[in-house]
Amino acid sequence: MTTAQAAERALTGWHHSALRHDFATGLEHVPHELAARRHLWRPDSHRVLLVIGSRPPHPRAAPPQVLRRSAAVRICPDRVEWEAALDEVRHYDGVACVAVVDEPAWMDHLEGEPHLARWADRAWDLFGADGRFTAGHDPRRVASAVTAPALCLPEDGAPIRLVVPDGASGEWLHEATG
Repeated sequence: MTTAQAAERALTGWHHSALRHDFATGLEHVPHELAARRHLWRPDSHRVLLVIGSRPPHPRAAPPQVLRRSAAVRICPDRVEWEAALDEVRHYDGVACVAVVDEPAWMDHLEGEPHLARWADRAWDLFGADGRFTAGHDPRRVASAVTAPALCLPEDGAPIRLVVPDGASGEWLHEATG
């Protein structure tokens, strides 16, 4: 959390997890990981969970039925209750949730996979509660959602300096401030 080089070094230690299911990922573990690391956050820091992906988290119970493929979405192997944990980090820790979703083709065909599409849509709405975008969105709009909470003046009234992408800030910054 100090320099780009330090972040790059940290990311090289991450390893790919095997895909257990075609319709979901282990995203349900992320809210719990955030809560477990809250003691590392600066009290005055701006916190954003930016999720980039295509498969939603596993459901904890009552998975939707995939009609066309005659399969059910599997329940989370670890039975993780991610919705309450996500709500907790948003409410108590002030974590803004932004999602960039590269939706699979079946998401466009609600009539083909209605239960699955509704499940995925709801999950992405929760992980993208403060901004949900598709992979083709203008990166400046995504950056606007990520920086929006930081644009509010702190209690001491000191201005906040932000690095913004190319282009006139008036084109997209107003969307973040409402």
